[in-house]
Amino acid sequence: LDNIIVNNGNIQLKSDANAQAVSVGVSIQGTSSGLVAGAALTNASVYSNAGATGIQAGRGDDMVINTGTIRTGSEAERQVQSTATAVGVSVASQLTLQAGASLGAALADTDARAVTQLTAIDGEQGNDQIINQGTIDFQNVGANADAVSVSVDVALASSGLAGGAAIANSDSTAELTVNGLVGADGKDLLVNETNIDLRNMTADADAVSVSLAVTGSQAGVTLSGALVDADATATVTATGLNGGNDEDRLLNEGAINIDGIHANTDAVGVSVGFSFAGQGVAASAALARSGATSNANATGMVGGAADDGKDPRIRPEAGMIIFIQRQVEILTASDADSVL
Repeated sequence: LDNIIVNNGNIQLKSDANAQAVSVGVSIQGTSSGLVAGAALTNASVYSNAGATGIQAGRGDDMVINTGTIRTGSEAERQVQSTATAVGVSVASQLTLQAGASLGAALADTDARAVTQLTAIDGEQGNDQIINQGTIDFQNVGANADAVSVSVDVALASSGLAGGAAIANSDSTAELTVNGLVGADGKDLLVNETNIDLRNMTADADAVSVSLAVTGSQAGVTLSGALVDADATATVTATGLNGGNDEDRLLNEGAINIDGIHANTDAVGVSVGFSFAGQGVAASAALARSGATSNANATGMVGGAADDGKDPRIRPEAGMIIFIQRQVEILTASDADSVL
């Protein structure tokens, strides 16, 4: 063995990552006659990552024994949390008072991603032996991502042609991964003799896109277009014993309790195209698309990528999962909403 790590005390984990990005673009142009063309472009992208590990063995063949407590705390306030907020506002305005054409475009693009990773004991690389004889208690862990895009384009001409386009795009992603014992790479032995509690894990992702295009001309042709795209994805993965890659041996003689696993998404897209002409032709188009995906996954024991056997008496040379479980409770919930 390269390392022997023993915890007999209390390890309390707390990690908070908060990132915000705001982008505002404004373009205003006007002439008494002639041609006016303008564009306003905004891009807001943000990434937030909160990670916490109770015991990390590192490389090599290690033995880790926990007889103490690894927890996040029992307070109502979240102890491990990542938050990402991105806001983009784009405004383009063009005006001709007498004659000519007025053209404009406004584009707002936002991307928000929040990632939270929480592990009690991580063996990392090597052939590790991880034994939990203490208490692992993780509560109130979250990942929140919000992306908002607002695009407004106004083009007006007293005569001639007025054409405008407003495009808003927002992407929001929240990812939450929680593990009790992790073997990672190598042929590992994971043993739980007491309690592993993973409760109240929530990932929230919200995406809102609003696009408004207004064009008008006293005479001639008026064209208007408003396009929006909103996508929100939330994923929660909670695992009691995770063998990782290679052939592993997993033994649970205690209780693995996983409940309150929630993945919530909301995607809202609002598109308005308005055009008017005193004479001639007026055309308007509005297109909105929104998508919401929620994934809530809870697993008591997972062997990993290799072919793990179940009985060492039959396949002693291979990995195995020994299901001697006093209690395994799993409760998940997912909620996805998409509004056009």
